[in-house]
Amino acid sequence: MTDYPSTSTVHNHIVTNDDERFIVKLSHFLLYIAILTSGFVLFEPAPFDPLILCTILIVLFSGAAIPRQIKWIMAIGFVHLMGSFFGVLMSDNLGDSNMHVIITAYMVIFCIGLIIMVYNNPKKIVDIIMKAYLWAALISSILAIMGYFHIGPTYELFTLYGRAKGGFKDPNVFAPFIVPPMLYLIEKIVHSNFKDKSLAVLKFSILLFALLLSFSRGAWGVFLFSSFLMFISLYYTAPSNRYRVELTLYILIAFVAMCVALVVAINIPAIADLVSQRASLSQDYDVAEGGRFSRHSDALRIVIQQPWGIGAKEFGVKFGEDVHNTYLTTFLIGGWVAGFSFLLAMLFTLVAGFKYCFTKFAMHKQFLIFYATFVSLAVEAWIIDIDHWRLLYIILGVLWGIIFYEKYNKLKPTNISTRYS
Repeated sequence: MTDYPSTSTVHNHIVTNDDERFIVKLSHFLLYIAILTSGFVLFEPAPFDPLILCTILIVLFSGAAIPRQIKWIMAIGFVHLMGSFFGVLMSDNLGDSNMHVIITAYMVIFCIGLIIMVYNNPKKIVDIIMKAYLWAALISSILAIMGYFHIGPTYELFTLYGRAKGGFKDPNVFAPFIVPPMLYLIEKIVHSNFKDKSLAVLKFSILLFALLLSFSRGAWGVFLFSSFLMFISLYYTAPSNRYRVELTLYILIAFVAMCVALVVAINIPAIADLVSQRASLSQDYDVAEGGRFSRHSDALRIVIQQPWGIGAKEFGVKFGEDVHNTYLTTFLIGGWVAGFSFLLAMLFTLVAGFKYCFTKFAMHKQFLIFYATFVSLAVEAWIIDIDHWRLLYIILGVLWGIIFYEKYNKLKPTNISTRYS
């Protein structure tokens, strides 16, 4: 593995400059299309999956620079997969357990590939991701709104149990997916000119309405906490007190606007009942006997008793429903090996990213969007399974790509982004 690129070869011949430019443009195009389709996963494998794998293969065979420090991420991923494999041996349901390991391996591979892409040219790659991601979120949100209000002949595809889910199978997966683009638009509203602000406000309103119609309490919390963390970071790293005053004004305006929007929403009969029902911090399926938190206790007992795990879906078969706790799920599926390696990866990301969250650098705003979402998802993971969410691995890829670039590009005067731009 090399930190910096040398003369690259593809299919055992020297790549010309024209060839390199074509390969780079092709990888950028495929990445854009992959992210653009990431908001449509009604079936699996989703269009995103082969597209992102093709993109990564092209990047790897084009001679892209690979950071040496990625070895520890690969090591953690390998250990996690080995733990999951041992869990398969403990499982009575080999089909589900084998498929779980395959999907996990795919997620790890595309995350590592994305880290390499971002590392080689973070500004360009993250810009491509965010532009495509915003349109993916808008398209999925418009479908969600149309589905909720029964607009169009196929509206039922975009709702579940009376909740908007857009191009996803579950409202609880759709809603967190649109949070990073919402943070991206907040940043645009704060820092853009009037024309761009107006357009950003319109797009943000669409996403916010779709978020509300998902009736996902976890996603509501993810958005609020991510926004709070983002504003705290922007306030802390502000260049002047005048900027802090302006930021405070934006926060007050946003708070008032959201209160007004909520009042309007709850006066719409098609929304009011579900809002009042979902606004409760706890539901019967959370606290009742055999509910979510009761299952957490059962899962913890099994984790202690079965250090090698029990395989995928086994807990759901025995107790009638999955545990809905990512950390406990990884321990159940792959035992202590898979569980602790997953915890380690999450903890490393939290700790390493914290410094960059409150440090001013060239890509601070872009980094902040993904880090704030990651912190919120790490909390939400206690009440839902996110270990196979594509969103999680996109976020990890962007975060570590930027971290590696910032840490190790400073060691040499050569700018690695000149190779992959």
